[in-house]
Amino acid sequence: MSEDNVACGDISRLLGARYELINELGRGGMGTVYRALDRLTGRVVTLKRVRLGDPGSGKVPSLGAARLMLAQEFRLLASLRHPNIVSVLDYGFDEDRMPFFTMDLEENALTIIEAGQGQPLAVQVDLLVQTLRALAYLHRHGIIHRDLKPENVVVVADQVKVLDFGLSVYRDAVEARDGQCAGTVPYMAPEVLRGEPVTDRTDLYALGLIAYELFVGAYPFAEEDPVALYRHILNTPLPRSTDELDERLRPALACLLAKLPGERYGRAADVLAALAAALGQQVTGETVATRESFLRAAPFVGRREELARLTAIVRDAAQGKGSAWLVGGESGVGKSRLLDEVRTQALVKGMTVLRGQGRSQAGGPHHVWRDVVSGLALRATLGDTDAAVLRAIVPDIARLVGREVPEAPAVDLEAAQARLLLTAEEMATLSEAMIGPAARRPDLMRLLERETEGIPFFVVEAVRALAESAKGLQQIADTKLPERLVSGGMQRVVRRRLNRVPPAALAALNSAAVAGRAVDPALLEAVHPDLVFDEWAEHCAAAAVLELHDQCWRFVHDRLREQLLAELSPASLPQLNREVAEALERLYPDRGELFTALAHHWREAGDAARETDYAFRAGLLALQSGASREAVSHLTRALTLLQMGAARAASSDGVARGQRARWRPDPASLSFRLGTIEGALTDAYFRLGDPQSCREHAGRALQHFGYSVPNGKAALVIGVVWEAVRVGLRTLPLARSNGPPPATQATRTVARVLMRLIDTFFYSLQGLPLIWSILSMVNECEPAGPSPELARAYASAALLAGMAVPRLGTAWSERAVDIAQRTGVPEDVAWVLTRVATLKAWRGRWEEAIASAERAISIAREVGDVRSLEANLLLVGRIELHTGQFERAIEHFSEVYGLTLRSGNVQLRCAATILRADALVRLGREREALTLYTAVLADLAGVDQLGHRSGWAGALCMQALARLRTGDREGAYESASRAISFLAASQPVGDWMQHGTAAVAEVLLTMREAGGPGPPGSRVELGRQARQAVRAMRRFARRFPVGGPHALLWGGLLAWLGGHRRLARRRWRRAVDAATRLRTPYELGRAHLELGRHLSIDGPARVAHLDQAVSVFQRLGCATDLSRARAERERRTRIATDAPAAS
Repeated sequence: MSEDNVACGDISRLLGARYELINELGRGGMGTVYRALDRLTGRVVTLKRVRLGDPGSGKVPSLGAARLMLAQEFRLLASLRHPNIVSVLDYGFDEDRMPFFTMDLEENALTIIEAGQGQPLAVQVDLLVQTLRALAYLHRHGIIHRDLKPENVVVVADQVKVLDFGLSVYRDAVEARDGQCAGTVPYMAPEVLRGEPVTDRTDLYALGLIAYELFVGAYPFAEEDPVALYRHILNTPLPRSTDELDERLRPALACLLAKLPGERYGRAADVLAALAAALGQQVTGETVATRESFLRAAPFVGRREELARLTAIVRDAAQGKGSAWLVGGESGVGKSRLLDEVRTQALVKGMTVLRGQGRSQAGGPHHVWRDVVSGLALRATLGDTDAAVLRAIVPDIARLVGREVPEAPAVDLEAAQARLLLTAEEMATLSEAMIGPAARRPDLMRLLERETEGIPFFVVEAVRALAESAKGLQQIADTKLPERLVSGGMQRVVRRRLNRVPPAALAALNSAAVAGRAVDPALLEAVHPDLVFDEWAEHCAAAAVLELHDQCWRFVHDRLREQLLAELSPASLPQLNREVAEALERLYPDRGELFTALAHHWREAGDAARETDYAFRAGLLALQSGASREAVSHLTRALTLLQMGAARAASSDGVARGQRARWRPDPASLSFRLGTIEGALTDAYFRLGDPQSCREHAGRALQHFGYSVPNGKAALVIGVVWEAVRVGLRTLPLARSNGPPPATQATRTVARVLMRLIDTFFYSLQGLPLIWSILSMVNECEPAGPSPELARAYASAALLAGMAVPRLGTAWSERAVDIAQRTGVPEDVAWVLTRVATLKAWRGRWEEAIASAERAISIAREVGDVRSLEANLLLVGRIELHTGQFERAIEHFSEVYGLTLRSGNVQLRCAATILRADALVRLGREREALTLYTAVLADLAGVDQLGHRSGWAGALCMQALARLRTGDREGAYESASRAISFLAASQPVGDWMQHGTAAVAEVLLTMREAGGPGPPGSRVELGRQARQAVRAMRRFARRFPVGGPHALLWGGLLAWLGGHRRLARRRWRRAVDAATRLRTPYELGRAHLELGRHLSIDGPARVAHLDQAVSVFQRLGCATDLSRARAERERRTRIATDAPAAS
């Protein structure tokens, strides 16, 4: 099928059973690019596939050429790893054997011209520099892009990405391409139009035109007349004297756009140097990230023999000669790189490649197989039992197979035996139980083995067929055996049994098959009023189709039921499902366990409205039971159906989107129903640890409820001010509502959405959005009077106020507890108590905080609120971490980790792992901690960085300290630098960031104090980063008093390094006082250590402080800090001992 002729409805086709096309993004000469959903990971990616057109047009390559070009492009991109070059993910073929590959989706991408338009010169130069870094990398690897243009150089979040390597060529292969004119004409170099070979300078000319357009503001030539355009490219010098251009850039542009290649810069590095000289500023072509890209994509050498052997294995596998191989070796010898090369070769040959990853920590049961089984689940047709059993390996298998998956049946000996193929001896034993000793006749056993393949169901059916032919079981021994029992396999065996059911019983049997394996007498009598159930069941049992099991009728085997369903006509299925659904509604109104079944039956019946209702109710029920993935499946279906209905009706009821309503929408309105489903999805995605999807659904829900969600800093500031004014006005005596009474249902629904939004902003460390959400929730709930939602609103507001106005925070927290106890259920009280305990912990009121948390834990255990239990155990662990009880903290964090494995709470699982590692670092077990940090960062690599900003920052911060303490200075600096970027873009909104923020300051200041070669970059840069880290710590301490000692500690060291010795000592003494007052012993020990090691070597005060440090660290079990304090104390002894010897 030509892509040019693909209908809009065809856009949703699945490719490779894995990628669902969403919409087309663009098309070129050989390919079309789509936005697609990866059903395996749930991520949105970019997908490029071969585009066919009119072969006679001359504009589109042949099928063979297009396939080859796409494979070459994938191979090339798979070998590249650079921060400014798009990354490829997967390669595959669709059902027509047309190839495609996928790349990281560049959401909200702008072309480099769009991104630089109207920006300061410094921003425009930075975009150009990033592009030059990508070119330097490509040219270093012998690759010429050949199609550089603004559309192929995009910018996302200020980062440049070079795309579309469909025309790229290796430099060594250029000779064979002489005379070819490839690329986009307006950005072709003159020599390309002249038919000369392309070189690195060809790419630099295209970059020069991009730079011209970026700096001047427009492309230099009119593009309407091709002849004139060719003439300009070949002859018109650029830049023109009349071009408005910073004069410092004119010489560099002129050199880039020279008509003769020899007159241009020869390398991208030369352009960078020219820009640096022209602008009088440092412009580096190499950063830590770009250096790493050269290392990671170094040529694959030294493994030629292994690669050849594995390539032959792949070739054999493609021909049906499978085998299993173990690739072993020490860490770092190139196993992963070797397998990556083999994977690329196998993918472009059209083979399915599946891979899993084993982790020493945080993996969970069967985690090595999770990705492998997930990939197979998309490609195979799984029955309910198979899918249910595999859920132990793939918890979200329902999403992959696109339907609800039942719980796996409990495994007992009888059930396990029935699921296994029988051995010859087991088959003989089973047959002997039916036939007698004659069952062990060799010819009979051979017949049974051949005909049944050891499947128990078939063995029974085979013996049944023999008995019918011989006129009895006993007579089988004296009967000549046939060559074949039943032709046609299992389907014929099943059909043969169903043929024994009386025709008059088939209508009710079909209804029973539609309803499920278990047969409900009341249901069948409701659907068939004239049915005499007992007689009917006896007839079906006589045909061995139904059986009585535990006093309940059911199908003997589900294959019988499946056969009945397969043989029903498409025209009859909707009516049968409708009859079953209506009967269920009459017999069992509002039975929650039937919501999923009713949604299925109404879907099959074609009743979208009733399916929507039950899908929504099933989603809410799944959400309440903690089955968040199932909830997403049901709720998404309900939302899709409701949106389709809204589109058909083109109704405009409710509140217009994007406008703040004066009053809430009617709970019966379409707008409110849409918002309610979006709100439930908000909750489900939050529980699944997907904050990006959570925020998206929350935003849409609030729009349906009449909220205009601020977007951008200016809008947020205005929104915060407005909500704060509204909170203030509500305290005035004259502030009364003159409108209609508030809708309680609407209030609660909106409040729940805002609550989840608050949670996501806490985890993403976003200050202004957090403040807006909290204040909005207070203003939403207050008019409706006391309610559990108002209690939660004030508890959240108490945390917010506690950062700046402690008394107000205390007052609001007390009000929250009072309202929760008067209006809420135990879960509401526990939730509020958690926030109260958190507020007290921020201020160092440890005993009060523990008391509130333990009360919440008691409630959570009593009512089975796992999420509250996790949060409070984590809080207790954090308090123990602050107060130096590191071993107990580790126990609590480990308990939380185990709970989250069962609940699926990704955020708290991540937090528990990081905090456990933090405690290990304090105890001097840095290498254990590094394993945990690595595992967490690997898990975070595939998720939204904004939503998990606290996780990224926390792991990187303390990873830097652990690396420094294990001698990895370069790794420590890399982690600290990455962490600084997160801290700089974040606001301190919780105490969990204290240790990480302090760790970054410690790492950077320690490296600066140590001197030596140090990290990449100048000492000036290191000093700048160190000051930035100390500022972040001070900003934290201004909001959270528990951060005060660390702020003084590292502020003191910064002052010392700046030559302000008295100021430094004063800050360290204040740190001693603050740590003593707050009862944070680790900080107390560090303050004594810093004072001791910076005092005069022979002063008595030095010895006293170091003795104090040794005492504290010994008591806490901090091995690394204890060793350092002892070494400092012994240094004075060595100097004193060496002095007489020297004299």
